[in-house]
Amino acid sequence: MKAFLLAAGKGKRLRPLTDKIPKCLVPIRGRPLLEYWFDLCERYGIKEVIVNMHHLADMVRRHVRENPRSLSIHLSYEEELLGSAGTIVANREFVEGEENFFIFYADNLTNIRLDKLIEFHQVHRSLFTMGLFNTDCPQQCGIAQLTEEHLITDFTEKPRNPRSNLANAGIYLTTPSIFDYIPNKKVMDMGLDVLPRLVNRMHGYSIKEYLIDIGDKENYCRAQIEWPNGSEARASQRLTERSDRTKLIKRYISQIGAVVNHLPAEQIQGIIQLLLEAYQEQKSIFIMGNGGSAATASHFANDLAKGTHVPGRKRFRVIALTDNVPLMTAWGNDSSYEDIFVEQLRNLHHGRALVIGISASGNSENVLKALRFAREEGGITIGLTGFDGGKLKEVTDECFIVPSHSMAQVEDAHLILEHLICTVLKEEISKL
Repeated sequence: MKAFLLAAGKGKRLRPLTDKIPKCLVPIRGRPLLEYWFDLCERYGIKEVIVNMHHLADMVRRHVRENPRSLSIHLSYEEELLGSAGTIVANREFVEGEENFFIFYADNLTNIRLDKLIEFHQVHRSLFTMGLFNTDCPQQCGIAQLTEEHLITDFTEKPRNPRSNLANAGIYLTTPSIFDYIPNKKVMDMGLDVLPRLVNRMHGYSIKEYLIDIGDKENYCRAQIEWPNGSEARASQRLTERSDRTKLIKRYISQIGAVVNHLPAEQIQGIIQLLLEAYQEQKSIFIMGNGGSAATASHFANDLAKGTHVPGRKRFRVIALTDNVPLMTAWGNDSSYEDIFVEQLRNLHHGRALVIGISASGNSENVLKALRFAREEGGITIGLTGFDGGKLKEVTDECFIVPSHSMAQVEDAHLILEHLICTVLKEEISKL
């Protein structure tokens, strides 16, 4: 389901606060009002919203950009305010194909049970369901009269002589048929231009939960005291924590995506060619690293040995120097941790072996020492690193530098790289 969040008002009654903050972002208990609406939408399964903007629109854009949600949020800028109904018509394509959609006035604060409103709307098979609340000031609101079947038989915006205290809450659930009742004007208001046309065609739903229009200073101050409380406070806190986690998750995914998209394809081709030549000439391949890079070294060796296997074809001669724990600890204990790889190479290295050193920083001394030895013995060396390449780039024939200064993202990219390499190698071997 989708929803319109009408949030473009100037907030004149909240000045001077709204001189510097758009009304939809004024803080309620330390959180922007708009965030409570996003919470509500996510809680009840609304997948997409469109938010209209006018006053201080760049602040709204920045807030949405810097606070990602699971909710899909579209923004619609109005150079001149179109009115509540005008915004709906201007963005009609947003709800094309929808069976029902919500319209929310974003200057309200509420914890309404939208599932109950949806159920009411479906039971009454309504063209348009209007959320209603009891008001002490009916002359200042849009006022509805209902039958026992909840059919709205009269609606008047700010009546002089109100015949009811059931006020329009600015929460609607409707169908695309609503567009048949909207006049052909550019600037239109729901209360003045549309709702009177729906009399005897729409139903009214009484809201039992908390609801307040924070559009004036008195109600804004009341909201700071009254909202949230009890279970709502706990629910809000959980949503805040979840939102914070979502931001971190989306930020990390975005960052690693950017890193992967900038991996140099031509250099990957060069590494694949060196490995393919080592395969064809049956050279020994040795891989090493520390910590997370040790795990990647073992993983890489596994994928080269088994993941590239094609029945009837020869196989890679590959060993991860990270896998012989007794030998590594023996050299580390009796000699130096810097020797745990080079001393293994003294046993195993021969001819033009291919040696791969993985070091995210590029400065792991045990890796560097082994690579120097391999070059002295006539071997070919490949380095996988990140940051600025460190010293690794000075002791390798081919040094692949992941364009990132995040240790975690460099290690992520190395694992993606080895999977990519092995996938391509298997395809190449099958053609031989």
